[in-house]
Amino acid sequence: MVEILGKTPHATTLRDLVIMRASLGEKPMLICRDEVLTYADADRLSNRVANALLARGIGKGDVVGTFMYNAVEQALIWFGCAKIGAIYAALNVSLAKDDLAYSLNDTGAKLLVVDEELAPAFNEARSLLNFAPDTYVHGDVEAVPGAASAKDLLDAAETLPDADVGMTDPMCIVYTGGST
Repeated sequence: MVEILGKTPHATTLRDLVIMRASLGEKPMLICRDEVLTYADADRLSNRVANALLARGIGKGDVVGTFMYNAVEQALIWFGCAKIGAIYAALNVSLAKDDLAYSLNDTGAKLLVVDEELAPAFNEARSLLNFAPDTYVHGDVEAVPGAASAKDLLDAAETLPDADVGMTDPMCIVYTGGST
């Protein structure tokens, strides 16, 4: 086991941390608006997302993007990516056509989850993309032509997928507006 600042961590990947913390059961892990995600549910539901991603051809090293407001589902997508070694890329909700297209082209996201309210910006940016990611909508699926429902990403087995995820594997892509 590796040492960090002279201590041995209990988990060296987000995958392992989510799995380990599931033992905290029904304690709240995340509260977003009026929704509560427990530690046990975070583990169980992120397994569903991970298995759904695998079923859609997403694997280790592939990028999954989100263009959505803060929501429990966003955390589940991040944790689901961590469970299979996929790279999570949350895009800033204030991005408009050109900047959104730039960020999406830069990530090369194979799959993208778009918030219904942000669909107009995504629909404008689509013509500037160098590729066509599999697109899912968080909310009304009609908001993005040809997209599927983000709820479909929860329609898979709850078993932990077998994946080789290491502590030096990339986990996420972070974009900043420069204020950090």
